[in-house]
Amino acid sequence: MLYSNLQQESIAYNGALQTEAVISGRHLHTAEKSLRIVFAVLSILGIAFLLMKAIPAVQSAFPAFFTVAGEFFPLFKSIFLITAGLWLWSALWYAFFASFYFRDEDATLPEMSMRQPPIRFEVAKVITSGCNEPVLDFLVSRYGSMAMLRLGLSKEEVIAFIKDRARPSGIFDIGTSDEPIGLGEFAKELLRYDEGLKHFLLSRKIEADDFVGAAGWVSHNESDRKKYLRWWGKDALGRIPGIGKDWGYGEIVLLSRYAVSIARHPAFSSGSKGAFGKHEAEEVERILSRGREANVLLVGEEGVPKLAPLARLQRKISAGTVLPPLEHKEIYIFNGAPFVSAMKEKAVFETEFTKLLSEAARAGNIIFVFDNFEKFYEGANAIGSDALSILDPFLTSKNIQIVAIVELGAFRQVFEPNAKVKERFERVLIAEAGVSGSIPILEEEAIRAEAKHGVIFTYPALRAVAESADRYFFEGVMPDKAIDLLLELVPQIKSAGKSIVLKDDVLDLVSSKTGIAASEAKGEERTKLLKLEEILHERIVGQEEAVKAISGALRRARSGISSKNRPIGSFLFLGPTGVGKTETTKALAQAFFGDEKSIVRLDMSEYHSDDALNRLIGTFEGGKAGVLASLIREHPYGVLLLDEFEKTSREVHDLFLQILDEGFFTDVFGKRVNARNLMIIATSNAGSDLIWNMAQDGKRLDKDIIIAEIINRAIFKPELLNRFDGVILFHPLNDEHLRLIARLQLEKLGKRLKEKGLEFLITDPLVEYLVSAGQDPKFGARPMARAIQGTVEQAIAEKMLRGEIVAGSTVELSPSDFPQGITSFNSSSNPT
Repeated sequence: MLYSNLQQESIAYNGALQTEAVISGRHLHTAEKSLRIVFAVLSILGIAFLLMKAIPAVQSAFPAFFTVAGEFFPLFKSIFLITAGLWLWSALWYAFFASFYFRDEDATLPEMSMRQPPIRFEVAKVITSGCNEPVLDFLVSRYGSMAMLRLGLSKEEVIAFIKDRARPSGIFDIGTSDEPIGLGEFAKELLRYDEGLKHFLLSRKIEADDFVGAAGWVSHNESDRKKYLRWWGKDALGRIPGIGKDWGYGEIVLLSRYAVSIARHPAFSSGSKGAFGKHEAEEVERILSRGREANVLLVGEEGVPKLAPLARLQRKISAGTVLPPLEHKEIYIFNGAPFVSAMKEKAVFETEFTKLLSEAARAGNIIFVFDNFEKFYEGANAIGSDALSILDPFLTSKNIQIVAIVELGAFRQVFEPNAKVKERFERVLIAEAGVSGSIPILEEEAIRAEAKHGVIFTYPALRAVAESADRYFFEGVMPDKAIDLLLELVPQIKSAGKSIVLKDDVLDLVSSKTGIAASEAKGEERTKLLKLEEILHERIVGQEEAVKAISGALRRARSGISSKNRPIGSFLFLGPTGVGKTETTKALAQAFFGDEKSIVRLDMSEYHSDDALNRLIGTFEGGKAGVLASLIREHPYGVLLLDEFEKTSREVHDLFLQILDEGFFTDVFGKRVNARNLMIIATSNAGSDLIWNMAQDGKRLDKDIIIAEIINRAIFKPELLNRFDGVILFHPLNDEHLRLIARLQLEKLGKRLKEKGLEFLITDPLVEYLVSAGQDPKFGARPMARAIQGTVEQAIAEKMLRGEIVAGSTVELSPSDFPQGITSFNSSSNPT
């Protein structure tokens, strides 16, 4: 739809737009409401005065009052009539305004959909701003200004952009759908139409999704306000209990005492926000529409809004768009735990519970929902009653549908093994809200926090809350943990004297809470990232491929361009023993994560038996948490080192297929374990014989040949190898590498000696001697450390004990003094 066509469609809101050119709808509504209150007060005073005046006894008791009041009554009448006229005028004007303003909310019934304009009022208001150009109209409008505020942009920045902006040469053409075009869709087309706007936003570190989301948020707020004001709407009136609408069904006196209609439940107001619960609502509708045994077990983790699908279903029932078998149904929420507590005795409980279910079944239009069914079931068991046996006749009835809401852990432990539950109920699993599903819920929470605390949340901050809660916090589920993080931000912002919550404020709080580098790399860290290869090579000799691959992965992760749904990086290190695989991992941990202690190591050779997988993810029977699950939860940020990865079982390899691909796995209790903040490094000697033989023959190492042979030997599946970000070959060490390693290890010794006041000189002859004495082709550089320990360190220790080396001495060792591997040395005791 072209911009000119949009402007024509705005005629549907003409009355409201003309009104807003004079006075805003909000101010008009406030004026009407204020005049209504004044008129009501004056009416009450006038009627009271006339009633009292009509009673002689009252008039004779207060003659002075009635004399003075009589003198002022003509003035009072004038004020009353003026007020009445002003109120009537404002009420009629507001009614005229409302008849146009609410047109995008009028189509609650399918047959009324033709009367709904193709654009929302906010869009109509934007495109009639007077500039006759989409971007300018948006930026100068009230709604556009609100969207810019939600992005954290000042008026000065927007004005500067407008002044320097070149008008695009393209055509504004927005697509249409069944739903009216809102500000979010309008903003999305603005970015396509005007590249300059996109560049302006990117220069302020505002992504396209943030711009669209901020505009959409403004639109959602306007829609919520309309629903609040439009008391005469079908959705609002439907919540008021009718006097006779249920007379065609049976009475529900007992049910009304112990349960509440979902339309009056707190979950109803937010139960249809965004896309969360939409798929589950469709599944519940399908199951409940069956003729018999139409019962649902709604299962979700603690913290997941499990009533959301039912709230969606109730809205469809109210709108008349539900499947025919569910027409005129009423959803009632029954919290069984207090019910059991109130009954106390088995006989009383069973009698009252049966009467309750019988009444609901006789009514014929009840969908009976057990909230926290596991607590009700356990409470009944505690007094010796079997709730499922009492329920069973009703579970097969066609007169009542039953929905039981269960927490995931309780379902796995109590209900999943129960054959009767499997037979009578169909399970519907409610997934976490995730990031996209949590944002609409966070929008509502943010509005409440703003009203209460006087702060303003930007949309990038809101998105950062959702993404950070999902990525960096592992206890709890979305959206609960995102809401907790949002509410924790408010006192932090207020204590800092700020009024606007920005994305950086969120990331700074996350970093301080978790120790994870979530905010943008700055200063020293940025320099370290750019020079990471140099830093790693201070400890790693050779192995250019490994150093380059790891450094690149870390830079991508810290720049925020790598996939957020996978680990920071994942590599398989292949090579013979002693060529630096583990040392590379330690150097990485030290350089990037600040400490070698950030390494979580698993010896995978210990996990090759039949129970290996259970030991890693946990065992349900014993209720024991898995080793891998526990380690990652305790150390969510760092390096996961999987030593001798080829020796573990195939089932464990399959587990890591998922971890490497999706960044998480599910433990035996159904809870997700997040591995997306880990660098995963698996080491293996697989193919080391090929690597060694190629090196001995002077051939260039061909990774493709080596990997192909590893696959042929059935050591690793090709799909597993493909899940790693890189398969890195570690080359055998030559003499030059060994010389560098000898020097590195001698320098470490020198640092330790310096702490004791000794100066240690490293000479080329000593290095050559150690290369010769500490070389073993089969074990790489590992014999080097033993050679230094058995010769150099041993000799220095003996000399110190004999008092031949004292603080201030300079120690120099000569290999000529080491016949047949016996270390001797020269030392000068010249104090420095």
